[in-house]
Amino acid sequence: MPNDSSSAADLLPILGGPAGADGGSCGSSAAVLPTVSRRLPPWLRQNLGAGGGHGETAGLIAELDLETVCSSAKCPNRLECWSAGTATFMILGNVCTRPCGFCSVPKGKTEALEADEPERVAEAARRLGLGHVVITSVTRDDRPGKNCLMSLPICSIRASTS
Repeated sequence: MPNDSSSAADLLPILGGPAGADGGSCGSSAAVLPTVSRRLPPWLRQNLGAGGGHGETAGLIAELDLETVCSSAKCPNRLECWSAGTATFMILGNVCTRPCGFCSVPKGKTEALEADEPERVAEAARRLGLGHVVITSVTRDDRPGKNCLMSLPICSIRASTS
């Protein structure tokens, strides 16, 4: 550890020496910092592969203008789920009223509810051929009766599949 009487020249060996990779001075634009290559572990890497259904699922979600927690929360497993033709539908918008630090869902002022959202979720479930549907929602502290709003897509899905 340097003491209070150390000069800048004394600190240069600690900071990496006075010369860059080309022997130039510390302030030289030719100085090159070493780059560190980070390899991801095999369990974290995933090949996209050809086809697989993720494009079709993503297209359907975009076509029906639906929100998914997969996209909004930046889920790392989205490719795997969408390749299998599944998604976790997120209703009541894409903006949450609570600022949870662990979540990637956008926070802020919410938008108006979309009256046809339950039917669009039901249509997506029907077209994806889902045997079960996972529905979640952003927190809407601004909306009383959220439980009733949660039941609307469920009723629409049941009506479209029976």
